[in-house]
Amino acid sequence: MTGHGMTRTENAEVGEELVAALLRAQHPDLAGRHLQVVDGGRDNFICRLGEDLAVRLPRHEIAAAIAAKEHAWLPPLARRLPVAVPTPVRTGAPGCGFPWRWSVVPWIHGATAASEPLDAGEASRFASFLSTLHTTALGRPRAEDARAEGDPQPPESGPGPAEGGLRSAALHEKSARGAPRLSDLHPGPRLPKNPFRGVPLRERTLEVEERLERLRDPTDAIVSEVLEAWRLGLAARPARRRRCIHGDLHPGNVITSYGGLAGVIDWGDLTAGDAATDLAAAWMLFDDPAGRAACLEAYGASKAQMARAMGWAVFFGSALLDRAAAGAAGAATASGLRATRHRTGAATLRRVAEDIADPSSRTAASLPRQRTQMRLDRAAGRGPGGPGSLSSQAANTGVT
Repeated sequence: MTGHGMTRTENAEVGEELVAALLRAQHPDLAGRHLQVVDGGRDNFICRLGEDLAVRLPRHEIAAAIAAKEHAWLPPLARRLPVAVPTPVRTGAPGCGFPWRWSVVPWIHGATAASEPLDAGEASRFASFLSTLHTTALGRPRAEDARAEGDPQPPESGPGPAEGGLRSAALHEKSARGAPRLSDLHPGPRLPKNPFRGVPLRERTLEVEERLERLRDPTDAIVSEVLEAWRLGLAARPARRRRCIHGDLHPGNVITSYGGLAGVIDWGDLTAGDAATDLAAAWMLFDDPAGRAACLEAYGASKAQMARAMGWAVFFGSALLDRAAAGAAGAATASGLRATRHRTGAATLRRVAEDIADPSSRTAASLPRQRTQMRLDRAAGRGPGGPGSLSSQAANTGVT
């Protein structure tokens, strides 16, 4: 699930024969390895190449643009992250009738968390991954680049990881080696811009509230606690800093092995923005409330971050449900994808509702509340979209 805002073009015709021809022409030392098609999907055609590699060919223009972003940004990030990412080990040029650049990437052993969930015991390790991504991978823009973009210099200082909290031993070790230089991290002065991820939640208000209203009748997922979580996210103090974020950490982009965290894939939404966007993964990945709480505590999330993260969880959960409902009937692969989206979206919203409803939960206990006004709103029948909507009322509250 990405938010690139680009227009999809017709799929390229790809197959095992094309992969073999491209390897022979451009990487002949790899051409003798065994090829096995593992994903002939809508976005990328993927063949396993021997035991430890895979070949990935984008199937349309959007996928090609995402691949180009990963080619540029994943190599420097991979050196700092504590989990495997699909950093290209070889790249290929257009050829043999194929129109786009392609790549050879490491084969990450395991399955997606959508099919093999991440154990609650991995919560602190997942938090360490987020902390590392959010605090050490962005770097500092050169002064001349910041002035050109109109950004203040220097950035606001404060405790890490993101708005105060716990640094892992691994982060202490990394920081002891010296702060990363921007030129060390990526080829340009800025992470890619993304108007769909990491932005202030209020910028997504119309989209989300229309979606929540649309989902009320065909599903039972849009309960009062979900609406309350969205309200709290809108009312929370905005992020004080932009962080390097993945932007799309749903279970299909997290690789597990026997319940452990093995890797993170699909970095097409990589950008600088609100770290709470990624923290929403706590509700997408961990069914056990203790796992969600442990993840957020290990990360050191502030109350405002937790409220925004829960708002982003409503964003992702409702988006997955909406896309599942809108999916056209068709091939078995598409049907399976719709089922996965529905299952993940419904589970995400259910977990959000559980944490809001249970005042004894560690997550709920950390959230600020305006319950009296919320009870009055519900009694008056106010919901998304109208004069008494979540967004209009949140404008009059402040969460810190």
